[in-house]
Amino acid sequence: MRAQNMWLNFAILCAGYVIVLPIAFATLPFPSACAVLVTVSLSAGAIYATHLMAKEIEGNHPDLFRDVGRPSLFAEQSFGNQLRFVSFILRRKYSSVSNAKIKDLVILFWQPN
Repeated sequence: MRAQNMWLNFAILCAGYVIVLPIAFATLPFPSACAVLVTVSLSAGAIYATHLMAKEIEGNHPDLFRDVGRPSLFAEQSFGNQLRFVSFILRRKYSSVSNAKIKDLVILFWQPN
């Protein structure tokens, strides 16, 4: 059942993407429409990278997964749990994890400098 909900939410996200972009290009001047395209694309990439990172933490570091608030892309979470995960990233606590994939995902989408 959870996999069905995940794919349903993903389909809704894609449908929104397909609906928003043509409207933006039809109604906005070209530079603004391109800005919408870039913003939506980067946001989708960051969301997907966060999902991959949460799955990597869940699979390889179960204690850390509990400590950072059990992050999940499609589950309803409290603000406190979301804040713990964002704090884990922004305070660079991920650097203590010995998993290169987690570090690469953070550097790629969250902290490029």
